Amino acid sequence: MPGTYFSHSKWRTGKPDAVKTFVNVRSAGHYITYHDFRDMGGKKDFLEIFWCLSGEGHLLNYGKEVKMLSGDFFCYLPGSTHNIYSDSSWEYYWLTCDGPHVETLIRTFGLKQELRHIGPPPEELFNTVINALCNIDASEAIHASVAAYDILLRAVNPISRSASSQDIVERFKILVAQNYSRQEFSLQTAAASLGVHRSTLHRVFTAKSGISPQDYLISYRLQQALAMLDNNVNIHIKEVADACGFNAQHYFAKVFRKYFGKNPNEFRKDLIYTGSVPVKRISTLGKKS
Repeated sequence: MPGTYFSHSKWRTGKPDAVKTFVNVRSAGHYITYHDFRDMGGKKDFLEIFWCLSGEGHLLNYGKEVKMLSGDFFCYLPGSTHNIYSDSSWEYYWLTCDGPHVETLIRTFGLKQELRHIGPPPEELFNTVINALCNIDASEAIHASVAAYDILLRAVNPISRSASSQDIVERFKILVAQNYSRQEFSLQTAAASLGVHRSTLHRVFTAKSGISPQDYLISYRLQQALAMLDNNVNIHIKEVADACGFNAQHYFAKVFRKYFGKNPNEFRKDLIYTGSVPVKRISTLGKKS
């Protein structure tokens, strides 16, 4: 590899199937080239992905030159000839996978040997893989596998450039407010409405809100249920469950107990008979007695 460059790279020391994982990480690295960088690696029997952070690099894809710029993603499929080079500054992350499941992995993620622009690489995940490869034990191999899986997931399901992370969060909250009462409303239908993959919705919403979208949806439904129980002492629990999007009364009671430590009927009795009852409820009950 002639030329001037910085590399931070690690290779697995064990056999591909030494630890039973779906993603067998062979190696990973972070390169920064400066000039006259060449890596004419020849034909390889493993999957290799490249994710550009900045600068400009070049790859040969079936004999044709491909220019790689910031935010671009490219992968060499097993059996391909790997040739990359740069005459200027180029910073990128790379990852290789092999093992008995590599073809299944490629089909699962729909990976193709083509250049795609998908945005900045997830540096923290690449560094997780690199650091995990420094260790030999099985737990670190699994850690590397999970991080690599997440990298591939983000590569094939990037956030739309027309929708920012905050936009996704706010639009999801609006969808919940509008559809929480519908039992068929789920994260899958919400993600479809937002035009993103369910995993992308989970990742973005959790990162921005500190709570998963599933927990947010359940919490929102429970808040509506609390309001109904507080405002109508005679309403049937099944009516509350149906009105708040729970598909069965027993499931509603189970979730309610998990969050509040008691079932809906017990909670409603406390509202009526304990001193924690709002003043307006006490006075209302007093007028009826």
